[in-house]
Amino acid sequence: MAHLTEQDRTKNGIICNMEKNNQPMGLLKIHRKYCDRILAGKKKYEFRKQCPSWVSPGCDMVLCSSDAPATLLAVFEIGEILSGTPEEVWQRTFPDGGIEHEDYMRYYEGQQTAFAFEICFVRRFIGEDTVAETLGRNFIPHSFAMLSPDQANEVRSLLPRLWGNMATDFNESDCEYLSHDELWGLAQEDVRAMAAFYYRYQYDDNPVIKAEVRAILKELAENVGTGFWPVEWYATLRDSDDPEERKEAEVLKRQILEDGSFDKELLQSYGQAYPPKMGDKLSPDF
Repeated sequence: MAHLTEQDRTKNGIICNMEKNNQPMGLLKIHRKYCDRILAGKKKYEFRKQCPSWVSPGCDMVLCSSDAPATLLAVFEIGEILSGTPEEVWQRTFPDGGIEHEDYMRYYEGQQTAFAFEICFVRRFIGEDTVAETLGRNFIPHSFAMLSPDQANEVRSLLPRLWGNMATDFNESDCEYLSHDELWGLAQEDVRAMAAFYYRYQYDDNPVIKAEVRAILKELAENVGTGFWPVEWYATLRDSDDPEERKEAEVLKRQILEDGSFDKELLQSYGQAYPPKMGDKLSPDF
């Protein structure tokens, strides 16, 4: 299969890790040594004998170790899904499969079809929670399972708050050399990369990228404690063609004005840079 198309990636513009609560989430039980390779970035494909109908590109998977007690380690997003004979899939994924050829062929012995799930955007949990602690003692993790909505929400609650998490491999000085996909991937786990992505692409005319920028701006506005992002999000809503979003902008403006924690000087200069429409005037503090 090919990489995600624009249609695959869009849902009101974009399906991103910030807006996935309605998507299925699965659990993959994997031998600990392969879990370690995934977390180290040395295994970029997970191999399976089947591909359930609910699994598709963009789907989140919980990485669970198979040792006792079964432990939740991370969440990753499925990128492309490959299928073919075991040898065909091996040729297409080598050397990124993170498994020795002999072990790979032993796994597929007697099988006509192999599936490979591309591992993208790995987000580690803080600490290691057991399956029993998180999903209940009655939940028996199979090698491949779909979580219920309540279980998925419980797992998501374990992920670090996006705006407080810093990716160790993100270097702001190297940002300009990253591709769109590389920077977008880092933006899923690092607030500095989110800001860098926004500044790079805020004036891009590509509809998909515009939707990505909007999703990031909304996340920053709602969760980063600085005056710039809420005001920037206000300006976006204010200039929207959607009457409901313009109403939302007015509510947000009142919230900003009532919140004494914002940088008043910044808000004043920003209000001058983005004068309101329809003759409405911002208060002096805005």
